[in-house]
Amino acid sequence: LASGRSSSHGATMKIFKSSSTESQDRPLVVLFSWMAAQQRHVSKYIDWWNEKGCDVLVHLATVQDTFLSSRTNQLAREILSFLDVYLQDHPHLPEIVFHVFSNGGGFTYARIMNIIDTEKGHERLRAKIKCSVLDSLPSTSIDSAKRAFNALGFNIIINFLFGIIFPILAYLSGMSRNIQIYLDNLTRMKDIPLLVMYSAQDQIIHVEEVDGFCEYSKKRGVPTQIKRWTDTPHVGHFRMHPKEYSEIVEKFLEKHGVDLNRPAGAKR
Repeated sequence: LASGRSSSHGATMKIFKSSSTESQDRPLVVLFSWMAAQQRHVSKYIDWWNEKGCDVLVHLATVQDTFLSSRTNQLAREILSFLDVYLQDHPHLPEIVFHVFSNGGGFTYARIMNIIDTEKGHERLRAKIKCSVLDSLPSTSIDSAKRAFNALGFNIIINFLFGIIFPILAYLSGMSRNIQIYLDNLTRMKDIPLLVMYSAQDQIIHVEEVDGFCEYSKKRGVPTQIKRWTDTPHVGHFRMHPKEYSEIVEKFLEKHGVDLNRPAGAKR
């Protein structure tokens, strides 16, 4: 279980404080879970970041967060408001890192990037964001969404909805256009490097979709580092390869100026 001191902020967010250092100048990690994840599912990531001297803001994505655009927009603005206040309360905050899982976290992250880049008032926040880790995303197909719901145990209902109803709604709502907007927003920030971690054995998303996204990200000028496993399930890379996962993330953070386990009072 997550070992850091925790406090809730509204119905959707919880922050876990690192106890590995007394310094108040700790990096902040913003962690967005996959759809329907519970705290016990992400506690190993919270513990890992806390042990590295980072505080962690966690949002657990619900089905509504994932598939209702109005909810995604509302949530993104709630999180941005919290981060703006957090920056005021922590004027010496050194860095912010995003750790994002699947489309459940990806939709909210993408919307936040869009707002930061297109609306005034978030310049200080943007300057603090150093890099982002994307785990098991993105997925851009109806089939992947269907498999995600089936994984939650709604097979009969979902087979009907995604076999008949959802394709019609997707066509009428211009889903292909929305998917392109999603990909554009994920790669909107050319100055925020991405680490994309995924697997050829993922049973939820198509590996070709993530391959294509990585190429698209590079073409748009985003520094994009890739780790592609051959034997791990959806959001299961850290569970199966904890040492390798940790080393890759640590080196990525170091490369992009994120100082882990900074001693108390240390200056940048």
